[in-house]
Amino acid sequence: MMNLAKPNKTIQQHTDDLLIQANLLKEYKYISKEQYELLKTACEIHDLGKANDKFQARILTSQKFNHKEEVPHNILSGHMLMAEDFQQLEHYYIVLFAVLYHHHYVDVFAYLQDRNNVVKIRNALNSINTTNKITSRLSQKTISEMKKIMQIPLAIQTKGLLQKCDHTASAEIICEYPPNFLEEKLQKFSQSNHIIWNDMQKYCLENKSNNLIIVGQTGLGKTEAGLLWAGNSKCFFVLPLRTAINAMYSRIENTILDNELILKRLAILHSSSLSYYLKSKDEESEQLLAYEKEGKKWSIPLNITTMDQIFDFVFKYPSYELKLATLSYSKIIIDEIQMYSPDLLAYIIFGLKRIVQLGGKVAIITATLPPFIQDLLTSSAKLSLFDEAQPVAIDFLPTKTFINNSLERHHVCVKDVELNAEDIVNLYKQDNLASCKILVVCNTIKKARQIYEQLQAEIPEEKLFILHSSFIQKDRKQLEEEIKQFGQTYNKEGTVDYQHGIWISTSLVEASLDIDFDYLYTELQELSSLFQRFGRCNRKGAKEVSSTNCFVYTKIDDSLLTHGSKGFIDKDLFELSKKAITGIEGVLSEIKKLELIDILTTENLVGSAYQKQYDEAWLKLQTTELYKISPKEIKLREIFTQDIIPQQIYEEFESEIENSLQILQGDSSDTDKILAQDNIMQYTVSVPYYVLLNYSTHPKVASPKVLKLDNYNEIYVIGLEYNKAGLIPDAFIIESDEGVFL
Repeated sequence: MMNLAKPNKTIQQHTDDLLIQANLLKEYKYISKEQYELLKTACEIHDLGKANDKFQARILTSQKFNHKEEVPHNILSGHMLMAEDFQQLEHYYIVLFAVLYHHHYVDVFAYLQDRNNVVKIRNALNSINTTNKITSRLSQKTISEMKKIMQIPLAIQTKGLLQKCDHTASAEIICEYPPNFLEEKLQKFSQSNHIIWNDMQKYCLENKSNNLIIVGQTGLGKTEAGLLWAGNSKCFFVLPLRTAINAMYSRIENTILDNELILKRLAILHSSSLSYYLKSKDEESEQLLAYEKEGKKWSIPLNITTMDQIFDFVFKYPSYELKLATLSYSKIIIDEIQMYSPDLLAYIIFGLKRIVQLGGKVAIITATLPPFIQDLLTSSAKLSLFDEAQPVAIDFLPTKTFINNSLERHHVCVKDVELNAEDIVNLYKQDNLASCKILVVCNTIKKARQIYEQLQAEIPEEKLFILHSSFIQKDRKQLEEEIKQFGQTYNKEGTVDYQHGIWISTSLVEASLDIDFDYLYTELQELSSLFQRFGRCNRKGAKEVSSTNCFVYTKIDDSLLTHGSKGFIDKDLFELSKKAITGIEGVLSEIKKLELIDILTTENLVGSAYQKQYDEAWLKLQTTELYKISPKEIKLREIFTQDIIPQQIYEEFESEIENSLQILQGDSSDTDKILAQDNIMQYTVSVPYYVLLNYSTHPKVASPKVLKLDNYNEIYVIGLEYNKAGLIPDAFIIESDEGVFL
């Protein structure tokens, strides 16, 4: 009888499946000849330990692995590897590491060093009927030497790619689809649309083999530039916001790839990818489930993703090598890197240095780049404090800036007062304006509501709108579609779109929405964010700038500035930005914007809260030990919010919500359950935990109703006011004998 690796596969059949995957990596030139030979050997050896009698008995009865009774097969497989079969001893240690650690059932080092396991290992090996040589015991010297190489590039790649081949072979999916389509598709796209690549796009095309930092103003085609740089390579295009990811996926799918072989070419990677596929694509649900599965296994060449889907590998959790090994033959594009918080920026830059160290390529493509972030990207830095490893630097080409300085877009007025409704009303009520599309951007939802309420007395209801993150998902999606429609540059006839109306929002509009307003009223934020806001006004430069179209208000609530643990706007960045922008009047050229940002230097931020938070995050990564953190413990983004459904929304849609809950708690298909959960989530809004805590402990409110989605996730229904301005987090609905009131 042949020894089994799976209930339906012999060890040899499963090994052959892995070798097919390894050959694909070789065929696509993702790995070198040396890498392939080590991977091939690891594939051939990795499951030989499954031939032991206890595993064979268990596989036939579908019992679970019991580490007290059975020796992990990966440990037995490691004993079937012979050092004399390798020309270089280091290669033996690399393959031994890959085989021993391709599963993490137990702590391998502790298991091998426990004298009580010596006899168990010997007996298990003796039960294997094989002509292969077997090492009865791995010596302390062997284990010690192996430990030294576990974090060198070739070891990481061998182990990670062994796991990639093993996981995809076991799932019966392909490990990599061919990346041989994008260059041809981009050429056809440019020809059919009569597009001549601009200087920035040509530069990316001509420097595909280099690491790049590109600064290009809004409207120059940074998406196309990034794709031209990626070419026919595996690529991860990293964007900061999920809505932007979905929009880019749709655009690439429809306009560049012509909807051809999308399920084998293009994927999105974020927490709601399957939901997006099920709602936006016509394929059968089973086909989309397989598509999403292949996307999660990183089998698809072109991926549009959030940073947390990639950069969690920096915490070196068990099996982190699979992601890093895949990234070692990939190209990574980071869009608008300045938008991340200091801790997330540290994770990204740390990860990029590690990726490039292993052979991957990086392109930073952004509209603005503060000098201190450029210094962090280009400087040398140690990635570990536990060894003698040398500092790592990314070999970027010199930063290249592309702007059209002849395009005048923004006529600026800076006011050292608070943003106020009176100024907005005075402009809106002028009679001589053919079009008056006003965008108001506030630093907080509270300020946005305040301006909205003040304008309600002066502006017709049908001309006044508000958008921020405290709307239920259903309403927010509708509002985002409405603001995009209202904020279009050109109408259906191809002429500049003229309308009157006012939209009030927050930083939500800085990057995720392609909108173009006539006028901008904004509170000051640090310069990178401020200029992102400018990019939502006269975006394409199609409107005249003889009079002011961007009004900046530099006085804000001091409590918003960082002071110890309080505040969320970095005080040093804000003060430097205020110093730079004060006194600016008239047309602000693209070159002048870049000159203003030059004030945000490393030297000027020494001792700032931003720098301290970045340094703390970097030190955390430098001192993270191998395999000490589990994937479940990793939180790239600190989550201090809870999804809730406002009571009045629940009452309005109670039947629909309860029907969806029944589907979740029943025996429906996976697809139906996903759609049911999505249906419930569209009525939710995220609130800070303290809002839920304050509500739950209030003596005069009804206890929140709890909706259990599954064993791990629940949603609270609470009585907070919800109206056209969104959720009011401090407006509790109080129940008493006299009725319900706020």
